[in-house]
Amino acid sequence: FNGGRLGALTRQAEATRGASQADLQTTRLDVVLETKTAYRQVLLALELQKVAVGRQKATEERLKNDRAALEAGRVPQLYVLRDEAEDADAQQETVNAARDVELALVMLRAVMGVQSDSPVTLSDSLETTGTEVLDANPVQMALLARPEVQGARSRLESARRGADAARGTSRPQAALMGMADANRGRGGSAAGASVGLIIGVPLFDGGARRAAREEAGANIAKAQADLDRLEIQVEREVRSAQLSLEAAQKSVAATQLGIAAAQEAGRVAALRYESGRATNAETLDALAALTRAQGNLARARFDVQSARDALQRALGASP
Repeated sequence: FNGGRLGALTRQAEATRGASQADLQTTRLDVVLETKTAYRQVLLALELQKVAVGRQKATEERLKNDRAALEAGRVPQLYVLRDEAEDADAQQETVNAARDVELALVMLRAVMGVQSDSPVTLSDSLETTGTEVLDANPVQMALLARPEVQGARSRLESARRGADAARGTSRPQAALMGMADANRGRGGSAAGASVGLIIGVPLFDGGARRAAREEAGANIAKAQADLDRLEIQVEREVRSAQLSLEAAQKSVAATQLGIAAAQEAGRVAALRYESGRATNAETLDALAALTRAQGNLARARFDVQSARDALQRALGASP
């Protein structure tokens, strides 16, 4: 009998193993989220590249038409100069967009832990539809599923078992001992055996056992505080992810309306320019507004996808 110390140490080791397994699952979920984010960044860079290429094609077409109009004497040279400046800016934007795609791919490969020249195939887009359907109580769901919470609970259990083991050292210790004569029957010696019970009672150890019990109690208090703090953090992360997702979905709807308005404004500006009632500055401004709206839509869709990923991570959902 060891005062329950050995059993408490065994259960403490089991709880510690559970905490380590929870830490491993936490790391896996973090890696998944980081990889998803890097993947979405590549998709966003590709969408912005498409916007830049579209703008460059539009400015090239406008420059070509205005040069022909200048030769025919229908527009002043100022219009062509403005077109050339816009086209040069569009070309620079396209080059920068292509660079951003390559940088995003480099980051994705680094996150995935593959070689920098490894081929990457993208099979998704940033377009999103529908809304998230969550559990009636997502915070409770997260508290049950999050490996961080499970690990904190296992550490609390480990601290409690450590306290049990510390208390066990202050209880009486008993051991059963048995001995037998290995040379019995040889040389006329008589066979012999003995059995004994050894009982130890802790008396004085300079306060070592009491200090161990107090330390174990402090470990329990710390583990409980860590668990309480983590539960508050989980609730905050779930609520924040929900709000971010709702805001991002509303932003997508707003930017889609902005694109429709910018397209109509561009159509009207083109008609006014062709009829001689507007300058090319009006049409170029309309093109710039459309480009901004298209870029905003791509970013809003990226925000929706990122918010969904963050919400899944906050809920502790497995990939």
